[in-house]
Amino acid sequence: NRLTIDLNGHTIDRNQDVAVEDGSVFIIDKCGAYLTIINTSENKGTITGGNTKGRGGAINDMTCGALGDSAIHLNNITITGNHAVQEGGGISYSCCSTNGNLTIDNCDIVNNTSDKNGGGVFAEVSGLYATDVTLDGTVNVTGNTVNGKANNFTFDDNFVTKAVLKFKPSFSKYSRIGVNTTSSDETIDFTEGNSNIKNFKNVFTS
Repeated sequence: NRLTIDLNGHTIDRNQDVAVEDGSVFIIDKCGAYLTIINTSENKGTITGGNTKGRGGAINDMTCGALGDSAIHLNNITITGNHAVQEGGGISYSCCSTNGNLTIDNCDIVNNTSDKNGGGVFAEVSGLYATDVTLDGTVNVTGNTVNGKANNFTFDDNFVTKAVLKFKPSFSKYSRIGVNTTSSDETIDFTEGNSNIKNFKNVFTS
């Protein structure tokens, strides 16, 4: 249940011109699955061409609501040119366990689209569990849209908890991330927890 893929500068292209069922490039549908996608080449590898009637054009985590955990770790890759009719044009992450985590490290998530929420990334909360998203290195989540409007990183919540964004010490001030929320109070809270970043307003727009 643990898979590591090294793109090594190459492109994985699902090449879906129209949305189809299960049109994502990668689908995680079993708890305990750990997907790691890395790139050891100088040039970033790319994941593109996903086009699904469901969630997650490039990567769709479907384990929410099941027992156990799943995790996704992305390092030094580009996710671009993917589409989802539902949430998460680039990534939809909805693991609802105490150990699940989505880690985005030195990645560009750009120019993906969805028809609902999270043109770039959709992080969903379910039940009592917070969905953890960890950022490291230089992360660019910009230029993604929902129905033609800017919509990059969407955090979901419910009446119990919210999706949580965490930062590694090496998270870079050169990152550029657009965020929005489905929160009923329309607020996003940031904690100044990284000594390298004096002003999060230079990194995030909402």
